[in-house]
Amino acid sequence: MRIAALVVAMAACHPSATPTAPAGAAVRGALLFTATQGVGVRAPDGPDPVTLYAFMRLDTTAPAEVTIDDASMTRDGARCAASTAPAKVARITEVTRETATRALTLDALAGGTRFDGTIAAGATFLRVIVELDRPCAGLASIKLHAGGLPIELSAPITEQMPT
Repeated sequence: MRIAALVVAMAACHPSATPTAPAGAAVRGALLFTATQGVGVRAPDGPDPVTLYAFMRLDTTAPAEVTIDDASMTRDGARCAASTAPAKVARITEVTRETATRALTLDALAGGTRFDGTIAAGATFLRVIVELDRPCAGLASIKLHAGGLPIELSAPITEQMPT
């Protein structure tokens, strides 16, 4: 009993000795627009690679680190296409269907700044470009970690573009 009282007294005198949980950022996200390129001339589930474009919005209450862990396509709950290389991520100013379509039509690589892996409090818009091993009619799925927590975003493909 004396040892417990001593520990409590020491913690009260030395607050830095009291462990505290870090204040984590609450992060929410959504895929706002998705598209695939390289489909149409091939068989629907052929072996040829396809490019997935995903435009997302992340909202956070505090600055947070973000890593894209995986990108894929799923159909009926099962993975039907997987990424073949790490995703290319850019920070963009906003996403609407019109701005996303225009960016894809003119130049899919233009209009963004290099993403350093951190987001500020508030809304952040990101563009993810990733090569998948095959075309697949299904949902685009992006798995990421934001603020140390795993998040999975998925949405149907909004637009399919020819090669």
